[in-house]
Amino acid sequence: MKYLIIIFTVIAISLYSHWAYSRIYANIAEKDLPNPTMHQSIILPSSKTHVKKIVYVALGDSLTAGVGASGEDKTYPYLLAKMLAEKQNAQVILINLAVPGAVAEDVLQYQVPQVAQFHPDIISVAVGINDMHNQVPGKLFAQTISEIVDTLSSTTKHLNIINVPFTGDRSVFLPPYRLYFDWQTKRYNSFLSNVLVGRQVNMIDLYTLTHGKAFADQPYYSADGFHPSDEGYDFWINVSYDHFDY
Repeated sequence: MKYLIIIFTVIAISLYSHWAYSRIYANIAEKDLPNPTMHQSIILPSSKTHVKKIVYVALGDSLTAGVGASGEDKTYPYLLAKMLAEKQNAQVILINLAVPGAVAEDVLQYQVPQVAQFHPDIISVAVGINDMHNQVPGKLFAQTISEIVDTLSSTTKHLNIINVPFTGDRSVFLPPYRLYFDWQTKRYNSFLSNVLVGRQVNMIDLYTLTHGKAFADQPYYSADGFHPSDEGYDFWINVSYDHFDY
């Protein structure tokens, strides 16, 4: 009887774990949220007569493209550009090159080569969540980030690397995977921060700025329970704006 209980418990845990893990990706696939970034270049005028022009180029994955937002004007880079226009009294030209699903290697191969033509004043790079979920080896991820930084450092004086935020509504990311993905996020962020030591680059610790109960549930998540909602992206920019190098 004792062994039957043990066997039953092991089976039950295995079935639950498989269901909980599959549920995360099934929900994301089922919702299949669109990419709201429809234009590569947007000009945001200052509310006053602008006295300068700022070219801002954003690189990354679906979190930079703004999947989960209700429109392009609710995405993270747009909100940053809007805030720059207002607070810096500038005309901001936003070029968002982010592609949903991109890993660091995609950013290096397909997005980075496009940057120089825009002569950017500010660059942000936010990538890593897909490397983590696709189980790209941490050392390979760090090496790719290093190559991205080496290439972009000669393009602008204001290079901002945003680390991997923890994303996952508690209604979708059930135990033990919420804890597992949190651990993985910290691990990949450690690879990222280590490779940036001594580099002329500004790292924005979005993980720490958004982690915890304040960003655990709705209304900060969109319908798929993974990508932020309008409120989520707004929260991100409000807590991180002052950490940008511009």
